[in-house]
Amino acid sequence: MTGDKLASAYALERRSPHLARDLIEFSYRLPAEHKISDPAQSIGRAGPRR
Repeated sequence: MTGDKLASAYALERRSPHLARDLIEFSYRLPAEHKISDPAQSIGRAGPRR
């Protein structure tokens, strides 16, 4: 069996997550007023996801 099939059989994620460096750098450049200060308070305020 291949590694992906074995990982799927046991509900494991073999591949490491990939974050785009550009996205991380963009998030650091955002002004503080555009960021969520307390994520727990903002749950459900944005409405349903699409």
